[in-house]
Amino acid sequence: MELRTIDTRLGPIACRTAGADGPPALLLHGWGGSSRYWAGAREGLGGGRRLAAPDLPGFGDTPPRTAADLASLAQSALAVADAFGWEQFALAGHSFGAAVGVVLAATHPERVGRLALVSTGIARSPGELALYAGIGAQLGLAAAVWAPWVIPWRPWAALSRPWRQLAASTSLLPALLAGPVLAPASSVPTAAVAAGVADLVAMDALAGLQSAASISSPIVAALATRVACPTLVITGAADRIAPPSAAAVLAAAIPGAKLQVIPACGHIPMAERPAELYGALRGFMAGE
Repeated sequence: MELRTIDTRLGPIACRTAGADGPPALLLHGWGGSSRYWAGAREGLGGGRRLAAPDLPGFGDTPPRTAADLASLAQSALAVADAFGWEQFALAGHSFGAAVGVVLAATHPERVGRLALVSTGIARSPGELALYAGIGAQLGLAAAVWAPWVIPWRPWAALSRPWRQLAASTSLLPALLAGPVLAPASSVPTAAVAAGVADLVAMDALAGLQSAASISSPIVAALATRVACPTLVITGAADRIAPPSAAAVLAAAIPGAKLQVIPACGHIPMAERPAELYGALRGFMAGE
């Protein structure tokens, strides 16, 4: 997929695109990632579909905005669809990008025709919901406290970014981070894992805090009940970040949603089980 910068009503956004004709699909990456996570979508989803996978503000090659909470990032995603003139589109979101997708589909039901939520879930009990809300509040406070120091540092962070990415991807960090994210028997190439870590260290620090504060926001569970379009929730059987039981609760909260479990798969199915993931997405987006 071609990476280019598009002009939107909210400013420039880096975006990977493919296809010129056919039904459109918007692909959203997760926390600490970039559109590179969807690099295989052109082949995986087949021809005859227009694809756009943006780098959300503060991630990848898109500069940060004032805020990086769920609502703000949903508006950025919608601005990409507006820039392409898409009145309605299919949407697939991975992890945190799936939470953004829930917000977008619930608040703009006329725009999202089909919704696929990959590697995500919601709280399984009131106690878990309270725990997540408390963690989110602490992260939100940290973002507010650190903002006056982080924002002036951004130009220097941009200059040091290539060196930070090189240092992180050539160290032991990729192997350490891959453990809890990938399935135990996963055979994801080392280069792909290193690329994921390079995306992680490139993330804007403030955007990372702001978005992390809303990852498990109660608003996702509340808005899930308002999603009106056909929805597919896809989870890896060995996902330790968003376990299948949490994905099942999310699927139960969305009216008419279906749940699909990919065996022997962790949190990154587009890298671990691309054939199974894209096969499920291809059929779902085609209305099967």
